[in-house]
Amino acid sequence: MGELEKIADELSSGELSLDEAIGRYENAMKLYKFCQKKLEDASKTIEMLTEDQGRLKNIPGEGLEESGLNENNATEANDRG
Repeated sequence: MGELEKIADELSSGELSLDEAIGRYENAMKLYKFCQKKLEDASKTIEMLTEDQGRLKNIPGEGLEESGLNENNATEANDRG
C-alpha cells in the first residue's frame, strides 16, 4: 500500500514527464492487481473456513501452509478455542 501511495503522490505532483507518469501508472496497476488478488484469496479462505461452522477442512491454496498450520494442529486449536 505504501508504494501505491508513493506513486499516487508522484503522479499528482505534476513533476513527472509523460513517459515517467505512464511508467508509474503501469507499476501502480500491477501492484493494485497483486493486492486485489491477495484480498480475493484471503476472502475465499475465510469463506471456506466459516462455511463449515468454524471447523477447518482441506483448503486448496496457501492458507494453512503459510500460517504454519496443518489440518491436524489447526483442528486441535479450534477445538480448544
